[in-house]
Amino acid sequence: MQKRKLGNTLEVSAIGLGCMGMSFGYGPAGEKSEMIKVIRAAVEQGVTFFDTAEVYGPFTNEELVGEALAPFKGEVVIATKFEWKPGADGSGRCIDLTNEKLMLLMKNVMTRKGEPERGSVISQKSLATLIAEMIQSPEKYVRENLGVNKPNS
Repeated sequence: MQKRKLGNTLEVSAIGLGCMGMSFGYGPAGEKSEMIKVIRAAVEQGVTFFDTAEVYGPFTNEELVGEALAPFKGEVVIATKFEWKPGADGSGRCIDLTNEKLMLLMKNVMTRKGEPERGSVISQKSLATLIAEMIQSPEKYVRENLGVNKPNS
């Protein structure tokens, strides 16, 4: 499997697996044991990059991905999106992005992914600083943290 570098240090497989459809979005959720087999088969084929979000389910997709990838801790990368709350009509809506809410969400995300210890030690200051840097100077943030000269390059 070919690899791609994200930013300056993060290396992932050139092909990733988006897991949303396993529990949300494209009809009924798949059988959990079968979806775990699919995710683990992807790892066996060299996939190291997996995508999920708290809104997929909600929460059930992160739990599924966390359980499926638990034996591969440290070998795979899980991308997630957070603070999207399912609307009454099933659509996602961006809501509360206060520091307190972000910290609670991060702790919950890491717990669902089987890494509660990481969720407990994430510094509120570092997360707030990261978000502030992205908002204040997106080009500088992208250049310094993602290793490219400008957004979309």
